[in-house]
Amino acid sequence: MAYYYGHPPGQVPMPMPMPMPVPMPMAAPMHPPMYMPPPQHRYTVWFMPVIFFLKIGMFIYSMYENNCPGNRGVVKRHDCILEHPLGRFSFEPYHENRMIGPATATLIKLGALKADLVYNGDYYRLFGYMFLHAGVIPLLINMLGVLIFGNRFETDFGFWRVGPLYLISGVGGSLMSVLELIDKKRTHDTISVGASGALFGLLGASLSELMTNWGHYTDRCLQLFSILLVIGLNVAIGLLNPWIDWAAHVGGFVTGCLLGFVLFIKPQPGYINRKYLPPGYQPISRHKCYQYIFLVLALVAFLAL
Repeated sequence: MAYYYGHPPGQVPMPMPMPMPVPMPMAAPMHPPMYMPPPQHRYTVWFMPVIFFLKIGMFIYSMYENNCPGNRGVVKRHDCILEHPLGRFSFEPYHENRMIGPATATLIKLGALKADLVYNGDYYRLFGYMFLHAGVIPLLINMLGVLIFGNRFETDFGFWRVGPLYLISGVGGSLMSVLELIDKKRTHDTISVGASGALFGLLGASLSELMTNWGHYTDRCLQLFSILLVIGLNVAIGLLNPWIDWAAHVGGFVTGCLLGFVLFIKPQPGYINRKYLPPGYQPISRHKCYQYIFLVLALVAFLAL
């Protein structure tokens, strides 16, 4: 008997089935580390609006205390500006107050900065003068400065940084003004009122804030040019107007600029607190080296003053 190996004659060999590929297990996708952002707290601006309305309220009260029509011994009744519509709140004659406001005696009574009175113990005038205004014109300028600089800074940094800077800058301006009056021996015939020292403190702080937080700005040159332009315009106005207390402006500006390096410093871009990072990741330093240098130099200069 014959046996055939392979396939019988006349039959087509059947193809051998190919083995099914075994699926390989897929690697788990690589996910970026989970970042847990800190909770966001929305800050409500309140300090600068309080200052805004306090300025208005103090000016109205100063005009009430002034009572131009009632000061018959000082000016004639018909000399008061807008006497008929405003009555007791009418303004002093233009030759008495070119800023359209109360009389000098009223401002002194309410706390105007006067060097001889401060020297004799009225130290509250170093602080209280910044809430008084000589007239409508400086009041409007101060209110505009509060809206432009004050609200922006309080939104970014909050009350506990902006409030002390504003008030300390005002006191710095008053100290500079008193020293300048004593140096010129004009302690008896000159007073100073207004929040220009405090507002120039905010202006100086805007310059130091830009410098110490340089990496946060994309339009650095434009920001720097805008600040320098505002500073230049205010310096020019101060030189042209003999009624402006330039010493208070300089004192407030220097004080605010130094405090800005201390109070308005921000973490460098990209910084994340360690507690909000996943394990194994090291955070970058909170501040850059030059920010610490500015901070130390500003503290030394401020304490030296």
